[in-house]
Amino acid sequence: MTTNNKKISIPILDKERILSISLTYRGFGFIIFEDAKIIVDWGHASVFNHDPEIFEKRIATLIEYNLIETVLSYPTHRRPTQIQKNISSLKKICKLHGVKTKFLSKKNVTDTFEPLGAYTKYQRAGLIVEYLPELSYKLPPKRKPWQSEDLRMSIFDAACLALSYLYMKR
Repeated sequence: MTTNNKKISIPILDKERILSISLTYRGFGFIIFEDAKIIVDWGHASVFNHDPEIFEKRIATLIEYNLIETVLSYPTHRRPTQIQKNISSLKKICKLHGVKTKFLSKKNVTDTFEPLGAYTKYQRAGLIVEYLPELSYKLPPKRKPWQSEDLRMSIFDAACLALSYLYMKR
């Protein structure tokens, strides 16, 4: 999936535990990094009926159990109302647990991955699988234009967000 033999290169800085979240219409995808190469956990959590209490409980559990120091997500502008509410809940939970919250724009992610030849979500996911092969079984097949996006792509969205943050931090 790389173009011009370019690969992701992020130096290992410190052992900051990062929870990166990509909100979807059915819940959220997440990935937890200890540094640029160590993944602690990943997955997709469903939140039925967009219940804010369930969302908050799932986020709080991830933060407490994994000793998270920083939570990453995309900002709220131009997002559906329910996702905006979930972002507000996320900020509240992070403040309650004393965890830093950072919001990176899609442009930050694009600026990180485009020089590597990854212009689409699927190309970025392929690049991430090369960098983190333990995620290869989660990579869904490339979708056809008429198909809806596979929920597993939210894990790769979260990984893009985390790796962009680590890249910008270096």
